[in-house]
Formats: sequence, structure tokens, C-alpha cells
Amino acid sequence: TEELDVYKNPGTTTLRSVLKYPVRNSQANSSQVTFESQNDPEKQSDSSLLPPKKKRKTLTFARLLTNEESWRQLKEASEEAERKIAETKRKKEITAQKKAARELDLAQKKEECARKILQIMPSYFVLDLFIYVVLLAV
Repeated sequence: TEELDVYKNPGTTTLRSVLKYPVRNSQANSSQVTFESQNDPEKQSDSSLLPPKKKRKTLTFARLLTNEESWRQLKEASEEAERKIAETKRKKEITAQKKAARELDLAQKKEECARKILQIMPSYFVLDLFIYVVLLAV
């Protein structure tokens, strides 16, 4: 790409026109550095001292369309999401089954208690009736 004189002498133009036509110097510089570092072993050690570039969290559109690795990454991400959803559903089903079993056990225990109370109750009922009759007689 051709570089305009405006970018070499930034004070000679308005900010509006500079912002209207931005130049990506970072990409040009990085490609020059990598090309030079391949040819010059001294610059390889200098480039190793620089901090590594941060990995992008999103994929660029061109890379998304052309790169097989990005297709694979997207496929793996979707499979991972589906696996997590299936795992969550499985855990919810297990929890629901355990809750149903606990409720069934609790209902059976309540029923047994009610049965025991009904077996004991007639004798208490007769005793209460006897006391009531005695109190009325007095």
C-alpha cells in the first residue's frame, strides 16, 4: 500500500482527514519485524524479549470463512456447549429422582405413623369417654 506524506508529517493536515483514512501501522510493522527477524538472528533475541501478543477472543470474519482451524474451533465450542447442556439436564433429572424418592419415603413414614395412631387411638378414646362419663356423674 502507498503511504501518504500526511502520515509522515502529521502536523500538516487536519485531524479530521487523518481519522477519515486511518493506516494500520501495527500490521505493517509486525510483518516487517517478522521478516527482518527471520533474516537477522540478533533481532530474533530482541523479539523474544517483547511480551507475547494477547490472543483474540473473537475470530476475524476473513479467518472465520477461510481457515479450517477456525471451523474446527467453532465445532468444538458448539459440541462443548451441547455437552454442558446435556450434563446439566442429566444432573437435574438425578436431583428430581432423588427428591421424588425422598418425598415417597416421607409419605410412607407419615402413613405408618397415622396407622399406629389409629391402632392406639380407640383405647385412648374409650379411656377419654370413661373419664368424661365419670366427670358428668360427679
